[in-house]
Amino acid sequence: MNKDAYLRYCIIDNCLHNSLRGWTIEELMEKIDEGLAERYPDRKGISRQQLYLDLREMDSYEYWNIELKKTSTRPVLYSYADPSRSIHDTGLPPHFRQNLQAACDLLHSFKGLPQLEWLSDSITQMEIFSQDTSGELIEFECNNEQRGIEFLEPILNAVRSKEVLVIKYRPYGKQPYHNRLRPYYLKQYNKRWWVFGEDVNRNDGIHVLCIDRIIKIYQTNEHFESPSIDWKQYFNEIIGVTNKVDQKCQKVRFLAYGQGRFHIRNTPLHLSQKCKFVNDNTYEFTLFVKPNYELKKTLMQYAHEIKILEPKELVEGHKEWLKQALNNYTPTTSKPD
Repeated sequence: MNKDAYLRYCIIDNCLHNSLRGWTIEELMEKIDEGLAERYPDRKGISRQQLYLDLREMDSYEYWNIELKKTSTRPVLYSYADPSRSIHDTGLPPHFRQNLQAACDLLHSFKGLPQLEWLSDSITQMEIFSQDTSGELIEFECNNEQRGIEFLEPILNAVRSKEVLVIKYRPYGKQPYHNRLRPYYLKQYNKRWWVFGEDVNRNDGIHVLCIDRIIKIYQTNEHFESPSIDWKQYFNEIIGVTNKVDQKCQKVRFLAYGQGRFHIRNTPLHLSQKCKFVNDNTYEFTLFVKPNYELKKTLMQYAHEIKILEPKELVEGHKEWLKQALNNYTPTTSKPD
């Protein structure tokens, strides 16, 4: 049901509710045309076929199940069998309530984000209309407890208004520093939010800052012109968020075994992924991406189910990580005093 249809139903209901005389099809069409013209001046009127369909739907169980009465005279007069009935007595039709509740379940997953605080009241109102407050039935992996989540809304506002921000930032294992940033883009990856922009004082390309390492944000009222960056292409070259401009995409090739091969096949690691059958237990996968930290971390998730074939640097790095992982489980022998 769209808003046009609901408006038509309301006009028909207004005519037939508490009507003892009844209405002809022509009279109903005229009233509906007047109502539609008020909202949509350039809109054509309703067809006779559409009006008959609307009347049948209002009489059906899937909608309001209001019994219609029509006379045997000419012209035929339409009215409610019970003139006291109205579509507003029973609320939304059953199937529409189900669709609305499904939307509520979906929105529940996002209402914790700071820029969507208004959703809480809106969802409650929608659930009242849907007459189903049974709770949430679906959940997404939203990390609403991420450190620094309170900075998401001011950064988003700065991206929209093209305002320079001074960001006090603390990288892991390093001292905090101030970054005078032109924020261009926000992206969520691996349940964490990242801001992409350029340092006003340095001409060294795109900086990527994770909001959980931001200590404080200062507004400047200084504005900038956004550069022409194809962000879709920017992220098509990589997995994750790290894209070094001077680095080229490479062919990444690896074998996958057992259950892992099915998981990688059904949930591709990258849009460039291709799969080749090797044998009943082995698939060969190829990607065309820039090898970065996120790619290495992604492949490590399947460490016991894959063998990386190329490029050589990625193979050696993966082997070194595997050695470090094994060392974590190697008992340390203390030397005697």
